[in-house]
Amino acid sequence: MNFNQLKNVFILTSFLLLVISCVETKKEETARIKKDKLLIDSLYKRKWLRVDYGNDRIEEVEIYVTKNNDTISNQFKPSKNKQIDTLHSEFYDLKISETDKPNIYKGQITIHSKYDKLVTNEKNKRTLEFHYCEQNSDSIRITTKETKSSNTIDFEYENFYGKRLQGLIYLTVERDTIMNNEKMINLFMLPLLVDNEPTTDNLFLKAFELDKKNKFNPEKLKLEKE
Repeated sequence: MNFNQLKNVFILTSFLLLVISCVETKKEETARIKKDKLLIDSLYKRKWLRVDYGNDRIEEVEIYVTKNNDTISNQFKPSKNKQIDTLHSEFYDLKISETDKPNIYKGQITIHSKYDKLVTNEKNKRTLEFHYCEQNSDSIRITTKETKSSNTIDFEYENFYGKRLQGLIYLTVERDTIMNNEKMINLFMLPLLVDNEPTTDNLFLKAFELDKKNKFNPEKLKLEKE
């Protein structure tokens, strides 16, 4: 085999390797693009902590732990003698089921707080909003559902990659009151992060600055991880 033949073989081999490399790169880019965009960085780990005060007094606290081990509190369930203290609880119930439509899931979320039994009228107003992420194979969008008459919201959401749900439920209660002979509004606001997986990138955590507002301090508490 002469020099020109060797050169041609080298060029052909180099070209084939370049084509293979481009194909593999394209596959990697496609895989990256098709990746679940709700879980790219795995920013937070969700855990429940059990705070035992003795005398059958228990507090359950949901926390979000960052990669830097910062801890943010979220749901809160105190109980006495195995009965939930509804006056001081702040948590939600979440139900998710599949539908007949591809990548579409049905959900129901109920928030619990000291205003569970609030009778709404002109002087007592309640607004419950649920903001959550939906995604197809290419993009993410945020959807909002709202009710002024219930603690429960029914919803559907799309997720091309599975049942993962990330959102935030926000309860606002406005109550007319009188203080020092002046009409005033008693305002109660309760934002809770909503997730159904132990690892999350829930974008609402920073958007609502909950990483600053809900710092969890376990000092002087007896903690038992569930």
